[in-house]
Amino acid sequence: MLTPTAMSPACSPPSTSSPTEKNLFFDGAVSELSKRRAVLRLHFYGDDERCVVSPKARAVLVDSVSRVDEDEKDLDPQVMHECVAEPGKLGSVESRVLRKVKEDFGTEKGLQDWEGLGEDKKEKQSFKLNERQRRGTGVYNN
Repeated sequence: MLTPTAMSPACSPPSTSSPTEKNLFFDGAVSELSKRRAVLRLHFYGDDERCVVSPKARAVLVDSVSRVDEDEKDLDPQVMHECVAEPGKLGSVESRVLRKVKEDFGTEKGLQDWEGLGEDKKEKQSFKLNERQRRGTGVYNN
């Protein structure tokens, strides 16, 4: 199997075109989502390029990989950064996805408060191989 470390000598320097991605996870203040094996994810692309909100729920294992149905919605990244700083603001954001999360996982009063659970961050690097570099690596263009 080819690993990034094994491939790096045959590759061009990494391009910087791939933005950093960050996932932040939220639950209701009294664990309304996590009690039902769910969580709300905010997925930021770059600093303020894009933010996608999606619930992560009802996971099933398929070939040893956790799979979930996703319902996603792009939201204003600046508004969502405000919600990260003050999770209680999530309740006032108008969105079909957030409304469905409140209906599916909230109490009879809905989800009144939110709290952050944590985050993960990814930095992706893109490499290009020229034809001469590709020979002998087992990497082919389709």
